[in-house]
Amino acid sequence: GVREFITKHYPSLKASNPTLPVLIRECSGVQPKLYARYAFGKESHVPLAGMTADQVLAAVGQIAQKTV
Repeated sequence: GVREFITKHYPSLKASNPTLPVLIRECSGVQPKLYARYAFGKESHVPLAGMTADQVLAAVGQIAQKTV
């Protein structure tokens, strides 16, 4: 899911949003999560375990539209 998202969707996402800061870390034994940081230090996260690449892309879209 997440690895496939990185190879399938990340390049076009980054090309469309070159100033979007993205940090990808690989670590064994840790569940994948998507974090977003908004104005005034507010953060939100979404667990990505068990998602397909397309579901991860949808989660990125949802968290990008979220207002905190």
